[in-house]
Amino acid sequence: METNSENISTPRNGSWSNSNHPSIVTGIVFCSAFVLEAVLIVVGNLLTIVLFAINRNFRKKSLLLVVNMACADLMQGTVSLPMNTYLVGGDLKLWLYKGDTTSKIFYRVFDDVFMQASILSAALISTERFYAIRWPLKHRVLSTRVYHIAISISWAMAFVVSAILSLLTFFVSIKAFLHFWLPYTLALMCVMFGCNLSIWRKFRHGRTFAMQNNRASQNQRLVKTLLLITIIALLSWIPLIIMNTLLVFNFSINWNVYNGASFLNFSNSLVNPIVYALRIPEFKRALGSVYCCRKRLANKSVTANERRENRLTDSMKDTQLRAISASLEVFDTRL
Repeated sequence: METNSENISTPRNGSWSNSNHPSIVTGIVFCSAFVLEAVLIVVGNLLTIVLFAINRNFRKKSLLLVVNMACADLMQGTVSLPMNTYLVGGDLKLWLYKGDTTSKIFYRVFDDVFMQASILSAALISTERFYAIRWPLKHRVLSTRVYHIAISISWAMAFVVSAILSLLTFFVSIKAFLHFWLPYTLALMCVMFGCNLSIWRKFRHGRTFAMQNNRASQNQRLVKTLLLITIIALLSWIPLIIMNTLLVFNFSINWNVYNGASFLNFSNSLVNPIVYALRIPEFKRALGSVYCCRKRLANKSVTANERRENRLTDSMKDTQLRAISASLEVFDTRL
């Protein structure tokens, strides 16, 4: 990533002038917020994946894309966000940091892969829901294999786009990166916006799932949930897109504003598990079953402890009775 004496490069391709350089306190606040955000992202998305793995009722075709997004978000919280925090703190001299090209390339590649996987997952969910509403009968006969292929293609695209972005960043310029990244990201945003607009119009005219009256309520709730997820994804990406668009036109970006947009972008990975827990019935039931299992195990443990204590008390009583009997026998013998 290019640097010079007048500008300092940010980990996510922004830049700020030395006059806008943040204070140490501001850097500590942002790094602490990033660390807390990473922990919550990992916990929430890991729980989503584990519940999907252990609960068969959670394994619906339409939820495969949700779990795919959870995997991408988990990797953002595990890899991208910690590395982003390390680079932000290193630039502010909060800890020892070697700004060598190898570490920057490593971060750039992995951050781009998981960032693209996350936004492609959101676009894939929008497209799948649009297809389900536009052609409900054809959607019902889609096999699980089709979903697996679509997910594989999205990850392959994420790796290809990441490779292109990394080559442009390190062998051409940051502006070349932005000239490719902005149209590509805006195209995905347009796809998501168009699909969501079409879904909203279907709901407004009351024609959603007209052929499936017996399952209309469940399907509409799922569509609204996935619609909410993609809208949140749109809102979390728009500020970062605006920041990078301004950089193309050589606008000076304040450090706090840019990293605030980056924080908001990462927060999309945190909000998704919360939406799953509040809106998806299967997720609620899976959480409830886990809680009930823990409660049963706790009750069994308490019962086992009580039994153990009762046995110990009984054995102590028997020992005392034997001791008393032995004392009485000795006393009778002496008499």
